[in-house]
Amino acid sequence: MQLHACGSVAQARAWLDAHGAPDLLLTDLMLPDETGLEFISALRAGADWQQTLPVLVMTAGVQPESMQQLASLNVCQVLIKPLAIDALRDAVRGALQARLSIPARTAVDTRFGGDTAMFETFRDAALAQFPVDSRQIDEALARADAGALERGAHSIKGVFALLREDVASEVARRLEWAARERRTDDATAIWAVLRVWLDWYVRSRGGETAQWAAPSLHLATS
Repeated sequence: MQLHACGSVAQARAWLDAHGAPDLLLTDLMLPDETGLEFISALRAGADWQQTLPVLVMTAGVQPESMQQLASLNVCQVLIKPLAIDALRDAVRGALQARLSIPARTAVDTRFGGDTAMFETFRDAALAQFPVDSRQIDEALARADAGALERGAHSIKGVFALLREDVASEVARRLEWAARERRTDDATAIWAVLRVWLDWYVRSRGGETAQWAAPSLHLATS
């Protein structure tokens, strides 16, 4: 796991825009350009992964009304400074383990109205189409066709959103953005990460038959 430090909320937002979903956000309440509460509130109003991202808060002191706001924003824990490094390490470990152990609301419930058969039909069609999409994106990159790349990324983004693969959908959104902005190097790097994961997703039938862990979808800092 990599650690990336930001000196302001503006820098943090720029990093999230550029790299997508991190595993965990650790923030103070007192920040240079706005408050931690404002930052977390804006985050929770964003994409699906932003609404469920584990957040730890550090502060030298907090009022009862602020604690109520933090609770309503689904903050994992509020850590009072000064803070021992062991306490911080335990809080980070606990937040990450909780994320892995609590099942997310499923695509069947949130996207297909509880209709399992409809979901499975859609997923099977997506699994059959993904290898075609991968080849088309490979070809678009090879011939520097930004329009075709943007369309391919947009399509994959929407399918992953319906399948509730929220992090993958966010990475595909980043690929779409890189294509639209004609950032070829960024697009190539993002696709290299997403393609490995997509191949795993198809071979494991959406993770159901996986005999190995899913590849990381983390976009490393440039």
